[in-house]
Amino acid sequence: NPLPTSNNITMVTNAAVCGQGTVMLNATPAAGFTTRWYSDATLTNFLFEGNIYTTPVVNTTTTYYVVAKNTSTDCIGNVTAAKQMVVTVNPLPTANDILSVANATACGQESVTLNATPATGFAARWYSDAALTNFLFEGNNYTIPVLNTSTTYYVVARNTTTDCIGDATAAKQVVATVNPLPTAGDITSVTGATVCAGNTTVVSATAASGFIPRWYSDATLTDFLFEGTNYTTPVLYNTTTYYVVAKRVSGNCTGDASSAKQVVVVVNPLPVLPDLQIAGKTTIDRNTSTTLEVITPVTGIIRWYELNQTYLLLHEGMIYKTPNLAQSTTYYLHLVSPEGCESTMQQTVTVTVNNDIFIPEGITPNNDGYNDTWVIRNIEQYPNNTVTVFNRWGEKVYEKTGYNNTMPWDTYPNTGLRLGTGKVPRGTYFYVLQLNDSSHRVFKGYIEIIY
Repeated sequence: NPLPTSNNITMVTNAAVCGQGTVMLNATPAAGFTTRWYSDATLTNFLFEGNIYTTPVVNTTTTYYVVAKNTSTDCIGNVTAAKQMVVTVNPLPTANDILSVANATACGQESVTLNATPATGFAARWYSDAALTNFLFEGNNYTIPVLNTSTTYYVVARNTTTDCIGDATAAKQVVATVNPLPTAGDITSVTGATVCAGNTTVVSATAASGFIPRWYSDATLTDFLFEGTNYTTPVLYNTTTYYVVAKRVSGNCTGDASSAKQVVVVVNPLPVLPDLQIAGKTTIDRNTSTTLEVITPVTGIIRWYELNQTYLLLHEGMIYKTPNLAQSTTYYLHLVSPEGCESTMQQTVTVTVNNDIFIPEGITPNNDGYNDTWVIRNIEQYPNNTVTVFNRWGEKVYEKTGYNNTMPWDTYPNTGLRLGTGKVPRGTYFYVLQLNDSSHRVFKGYIEIIY
């Protein structure tokens, strides 16, 4: 009877194993034949007869040999008819096939992404347990669902060519650390402020040790403003609430909206200055004063200013007595509300100083303290003046160069014919006043002396 040939084995299939293990090998014989398995090419070490052979545990690449057996004649193919079947043992990936891993930190309950970088030709596989029984994900970046406790994950390499996956000894740990969120108690104190509309101010918050305040303009903490203890607001026109939470310096976790403390800036409106009625003389002689009074009822305080490059505060109150004025002066009135806010509107009042020469037409030198001397208003502005007084006969009775109101004429003659040492007689006298300035003005008139 003829020996079976290699053609009587119509198909064989090689196999592969990762690391070590058993493998089921399959050989398909032609009809009327069965298969016989050997461990050596000389077919001296018979292993098994049948189409499917389960190997023992192999840890190196191993070749098996299979020949056909005629089930009618019981003839078995020889070594020239054997077909080889190879079990390839591929090495398991090692920890070195994961080049690097990156831990992550979460604040409170939030999702984070872990990272592992495999070597070329490998992929990263993620597990939740050290025994690698609970597979999670394959890929470099693994996004963790929301956590509330710190958790360790395990990553191994998979050879993308052999499909071999590293075992537990090759796993690298990647830790997701969950830091608790700061609480309202980590902001130990806050200080608001009260300002007048149109101003900025500083509000403050004090954080516990290891924390720093963060400022927001809204309760949902979407509009971040500043990080630090003291926050300088922008110019404010309405009462405004700010929200401050603590940030942990180590770990950078920031409190959520539920831990925010409110800091309120109360903004008081500026008062509206009404149309003020002001009583008092607004035209005065040089070097005299006047008293001005606001008679319009107001709520608050009136401030009186003088403008000399900048506003100079002179007085607070409804009544203001000016100093002696040498020139016309404008005063600026503002209203201050009970909350201390000052109006931007203002009202002015001008005190006009009359600089014109005024020469009285009579005096009564009777030593009653009133109108006893000849006071010429504003004569001090013309220090080079000359005053001459004549009697009805044209005789000089008084003459003075540099006449002033410090020592005005008291009707005692100082020139011409004198009668004793007394005053000039009552009657009408005539004067000539020469200013002797650039205007060259001369004033002439009479003066009545009445005792």
